[in-house]
Amino acid sequence: MSETIQTKERLEQFQNMDFLKTQPYQKVLRTYARNNKGEILSLISGYYPNGQIKQYMELINNSAYGPYWEWHENGQPKLSAFVIGGMGDLGPSSERTWLFEGTTKAWGEDGTLLCEIPYEKGVIHGTSVYYHPFSGTLMKKIPIKEGKVEGTLEKFGKDGILLESIIYRDGKRNGLSWVQYPGGGKAAEELYKDGLLITGLYFNKEGNPIASVQDRVGKQALFEEGRLTEIREIIEGIAEGLV
Repeated sequence: MSETIQTKERLEQFQNMDFLKTQPYQKVLRTYARNNKGEILSLISGYYPNGQIKQYMELINNSAYGPYWEWHENGQPKLSAFVIGGMGDLGPSSERTWLFEGTTKAWGEDGTLLCEIPYEKGVIHGTSVYYHPFSGTLMKKIPIKEGKVEGTLEKFGKDGILLESIIYRDGKRNGLSWVQYPGGGKAAEELYKDGLLITGLYFNKEGNPIASVQDRVGKQALFEEGRLTEIREIIEGIAEGLV
């Protein structure tokens, strides 16, 4: 059921209501009179089936503009952002149109900060930082310029040790990359040019070779947090063949 309330007498009963608290509604849109700039301010709130607040966003002239918040069903914050444009409604189709500005943050259900992503006029720009779930320790740093990875991407273990370093230019791997095991010891060393894998050497924890790529042909070993996860065939510098 959808209902629009406009009369002053009925609106008075909502005057002191905190719409960030539990409500029996699915969604509430509050629209105010024009301000001294001639703008119409609206506040929109969405709720879980249990009544818990799910989303909150501000609108100006029916377009998304202002702080945006999202919560987990247990009440913990899930997402914090500042929206500067897009459809002024809640839901997947509207969310795909939103433009962000400043640093967007996301949290896990336990309250742990998961990531911080900087935006500039709707495009990711700056260093995005990701954290390990539950522990909250640094997991990954990604330098991004105008939506493309630019610089050295770094991945860290749960103990804070740097495990992987990858150089990017204009969104493609370029230059030397390396991976090491959490306890020390080289796991991989690679050379890329314009996103193509030119050479690669891969080792087990004992330091013995397990795969190699020479002149853009061979087998590449992939690691995740110091663990061997994949070996893939490389032809002409890209993955092609058996994985």
